[in-house]
Amino acid sequence: MSASTPQSTPRHPTPEDEAFRQACERLIDEELDESFPASDPPSWVQGTAPVHH
Repeated sequence: MSASTPQSTPRHPTPEDEAFRQACERLIDEELDESFPASDPPSWVQGTAPVHH
């Protein structure tokens, strides 16, 4: 007996799918905006003091 796997046909995105995706993107963007700047400074800091040789 051979096991047959159901073939799923890809469906085209609907306007509702696009609206949902855009809403998710907006939520992600808002969260990123609210989390910046991070509380920790970067591990490197570019100084402004002149180098003395």
